Amino acid sequence: MYTELCFCFRSSFSDVAAKFGKDERFKAIEKMRERESIFNDHLSDLRKKEKEERTLQKEKVRAYL
Repeated sequence: MYTELCFCFRSSFSDVAAKFGKDERFKAIEKMRERESIFNDHLSDLRKKEKEERTLQKEKVRAYL
């Protein structure tokens, strides 16, 4: 059974590569450049999601006041 690959959007690729380098899912992508590109795309998506959530939270607070 796989465990969830958890990391925050402040993680660097080298940290994640060191931590999950032996994971089959990480090894499934052959080229390191491609792994890093996918990682950076994922981080970008996480940052956008976090920003949207903060914006929604602020709107809820403003609507409550």
